[in-house]
Amino acid sequence: MLYRDFGKLGWKVSTIGLGTWNIGNQWGPIDDATAWATVRGAFDAGVNLFDTAESYGVPNGLSEERLGTALAGIRHRVMVVSKIGHWGARTGQGVPKTSVDMIRMCAHASLH
Repeated sequence: MLYRDFGKLGWKVSTIGLGTWNIGNQWGPIDDATAWATVRGAFDAGVNLFDTAESYGVPNGLSEERLGTALAGIRHRVMVVSKIGHWGARTGQGVPKTSVDMIRMCAHASLH
């Protein structure tokens, strides 16, 4: 696996990341064990960059939840990037909001 510097922080991220849309049942049902094995398999292959979003998953947020579970114990060894701004995705409202307060609220919610 190739790695690149991430900014000036001294972090190295894999040039290949894993997008997690697929572990949230968006393209069809997938069970927890398969989702976790997908994430751990990518990590074992050297991937340390994972992409997710609050709106990924059926129900919304499922990809973030499964990713968090799969990364238990190794979270300090990976970089997780998430997207926000589609507030209400978890409840089905899907209203875009990008105020500073909303960004903070969404970021905090992604951590749980």
